Amino acid sequence: MIGASGSGKTTVLQVLERTSPPECKIVYFDSIGVPTLEEMKASYGSPEEWQRIKTSEWTKKIKESFLSEFNVIIDVQTRPEFIEKACLENNIASYKVVLFDCSDVERARRLFARRQPELVNNEMSIGPHT
Repeated sequence: MIGASGSGKTTVLQVLERTSPPECKIVYFDSIGVPTLEEMKASYGSPEEWQRIKTSEWTKKIKESFLSEFNVIIDVQTRPEFIEKACLENNIASYKVVLFDCSDVERARRLFARRQPELVNNEMSIGPHT
C-alpha cells in the first residue's frame, strides 16, 4: 500500500492487522526509522534514492522472512517503479500496488492534527502548485 503521508494507509492497515486472517502479515516500512530529508540527501544523494534502496532492502527481507508462510501487506511511501524493480530483483512475480489517495485539504488537515505540518508540501500535493 503506497501513498503520501496522511493519505490513510496506516489507519487502514491497523484495522486490517486486527481483522485479517493469521496467514496475513502486516509490515510497516517506517519501522526501520526514517531519516530527515537532509540526512537522506547527505547519505543517499536524494530522498528518492533512499526510497529506492530501502524498498529493495525491505523487499528482500520480506521474501526471506515472510513470503514462505504469509501473504504480506506493507505500508510504504515509495514509487511503484521502485516496488516493481525490487520485486524483479528478488524473483517475486505476484504482487499488487494499492495507492491510497485523498484530497490535499484532507491530507493537510490530518498532518496538522498529528503535528507534522512539515509534511504538507508541493511535492506531495496533486493539486495546482503555487
